[in-house]
Amino acid sequence: MLEIIKNKRWFGWEPTKDTVAAVITEIVMIGAFFTLNHLLAGNVLNLLYELIMFLAIVIFPVWWIVWYRGQPLSELGITKKHWAPSLVISILLFLFFLSGLWKNYGSNGSLPAILVFGLVSLWEPFFVYGWLQLRFDRAFGIIPGMALAGICIGVYHIGTDPAGTVLMFIMLGIVFAAIFRLTSSLLILWPLVWGAATAFSMLQGGRIFGWDDALFMALILAIQAGFIFYAWKRVGRKLPQNVVNYV
Repeated sequence: MLEIIKNKRWFGWEPTKDTVAAVITEIVMIGAFFTLNHLLAGNVLNLLYELIMFLAIVIFPVWWIVWYRGQPLSELGITKKHWAPSLVISILLFLFFLSGLWKNYGSNGSLPAILVFGLVSLWEPFFVYGWLQLRFDRAFGIIPGMALAGICIGVYHIGTDPAGTVLMFIMLGIVFAAIFRLTSSLLILWPLVWGAATAFSMLQGGRIFGWDDALFMALILAIQAGFIFYAWKRVGRKLPQNVVNYV
């Protein structure tokens, strides 16, 4: 049974320290994302900043949930539960986006590199849905959780993208939040759906990334995955999977 059907807690009010942590990280993200896109030039400092920023976006939530709060990785959407429906839905949506990519940008030589860049970019779906949405879901209910996730992804693009694009990010963010909440597994969005959707968004916005950018993001992903595995091995696999009853 899909989570959004099983769980009838559509609205609620139970904010905790997790909620506060999520709000603070979103505020930090607004400033960090703006800095990345406006105050840094394309040099070594920029690469170092990107490395630290994208690692922290994943490492801090994992540390907070697994080490500090003593909760399983499923509380961040990293779970084997509902893997089959998540994979099927992910593949279907990926093929849908891929058909649009091929139709509109099949002749663009940058398409393969941009698609790979999107496929290895874990940080955004993890941060917005695995971290923020599930914290807001726990605090305010399913509907507010989805709405707030979409708003958050739009808000940190303010000042970087035009108002119309920001509004589009909010609407698409809510749609992806609803898809994610079907199973509460990141597999339903990442890597396939998020990779193709990101590539479509980048090409539509005229943002061109090369193989060097894809390889750099792959390096970041390897470090992120290494830390997640380390956290699971040291702490996470020792935790009972029913610590929290929402997932």
